[in-house]
Amino acid sequence: MKKVIAFLLSLFGSQASADQELHESSMNFDMENVHPFIEKLNTELALQLKAGELTNAISQTPVDSESTFTLEINYAGKKQKLILKAYMDDVDAPDLYFFSPSAELASSISSAMDSFVDERDL
Repeated sequence: MKKVIAFLLSLFGSQASADQELHESSMNFDMENVHPFIEKLNTELALQLKAGELTNAISQTPVDSESTFTLEINYAGKKQKLILKAYMDDVDAPDLYFFSPSAELASSISSAMDSFVDERDL
């Protein structure tokens, strides 16, 4: 686990140190819901993620494999990195993990996940 945390911290460059905690939001998705969820994040959190490109890249992840995306975002007036890991748990069923040094952003993503599930009766 320490190797995974060290790897994730290395992705944040000068914004992170070994003492900086990363906050996680995660959920399993059906592939058909990935694009609408990323669009929801763009609408609610103004993250300006490239939903089409991310969805396509995630869909290319083989079963029992993972892909990692380092995303440059602007959140709450600050430039920061958001790490998105996609683990393809089953055919067209990725687990999405968002890692951020911002507890507020992680909490907002978790809230968006909860409301997404409620809105779609998932």
